[in-house]
Amino acid sequence: SFEYPAQARAAADITRRIFEEHATAEVREKQFFSDDGFDPALYRKLGAERVLHPDWPASLGGHDSDSYAVGLIKQVFVES
Repeated sequence: SFEYPAQARAAADITRRIFEEHATAEVREKQFFSDDGFDPALYRKLGAERVLHPDWPASLGGHDSDSYAVGLIKQVFVES
């Protein structure tokens, strides 16, 4: 099978859901016209779900993900 492991797909799904819920047209427009594009609320949500730093250990606030999950999470960041 050439599919990603279930744990990796689940981590990407969490990340995708956060972007879908948070990245509204209004938020995207605000980011586009800001100087840095930083959205603290988005990063707090990603941090709360431990996908902001997915390869960090859970004890340090990460998701303790393997390289497959990290790759999929990064792909969601790029697509979103």
